Amino acid sequence: MRTATYKVPGGKLIKVKLSLKDDRIDEVIITGDFFLHPEYCIGEIESALTGSKMDSSELLARVDKALHSNAAQLIGASASDIVHAILSAVE
Repeated sequence: MRTATYKVPGGKLIKVKLSLKDDRIDEVIITGDFFLHPEYCIGEIESALTGSKMDSSELLARVDKALHSNAAQLIGASASDIVHAILSAVE
């Protein structure tokens, strides 16, 4: 399992644990001290990322779609911050 911690400039902390299979996300767990409303949406984001290639545009599109389809709001972080943390875990 690969891990990364990313401190959003002027914001919150994002922690990512992920495993890859054939260069795609097999499992991802996102935690941190950021706020997400509704909170259950973190599971939706993790599910949306499963199977994704490690490509910043694809990752961002999946996170954005999960947020928008659940009318969710990130506070103290952004979708691109989550993507940054994910990509950091595989560098």
